[in-house]
This record gives sequence, C-alpha cells and structure tokens, in this order.
Amino acid sequence: MTGKSLDLTFGKMLETIKEETGSDAEFVWASEKLLKENNIAPWSEMPFYLPESDLNLRNFLTMNVDKSLAKGLKIRPLSGTIREVLNWRKTQDFEMKAGISGEREKQLLEKMSSN
Repeated sequence: MTGKSLDLTFGKMLETIKEETGSDAEFVWASEKLLKENNIAPWSEMPFYLPESDLNLRNFLTMNVDKSLAKGLKIRPLSGTIREVLNWRKTQDFEMKAGISGEREKQLLEKMSSN
C-alpha cells in the first residue's frame, strides 16, 4: 500500500470492500499455521495474504511516496477505488482465476470449527 497512513489493515480493507459492495460476507480469520498446514498458496489462493513469518515478503506492498506527495500526488480514498474497480469489473466477462475454491474454503472452515 502506498501513502502516508499506515493504519490500513487487511481487516479494514475487507470491511471497506464489504461496505462499498453491499456484501453480506462474514470474515473468519485463519491462523498462518492453519494456512501453512493446509498448503494454502499465499497471494493466489488467498489474495493479498502474505505470511508474516516470511521476512523476504515484509513491506512487499509498501513504497515511500514522499517525493510524489511533495509534487502534488493526491491519494484517493479506498472506498472510491473499490467503487471504480467494481464498476469496471461489471463490464468484464472473463473469469477471475485467483482465490481459493469454494470446496477448499468449506474444508478449511470445517477444520477450524472442529478445533
């Protein structure tokens, strides 16, 4: 994520997406251990997820934008970006390939609820 504010967590991003899209999604947080034990592929099966324990991935999505801000860069609110992406997506007819399958998600949720 770029910008000066570092208070955007993964949870806040998901909640904002939920609000902006009118979704009734329910979020369930899985531990990194559970994801590793079940070979959930970071980024592809679990978009935006990067294991915190992998030091090589730290700050993967961060960038210092001080020079750009000094030259007038304006950072738009996340909610606006979400609406624009959703509007664009509605005009596309290709299948999205990232993300865990529904069956695999169900299996993980069952494992989590049995513990």
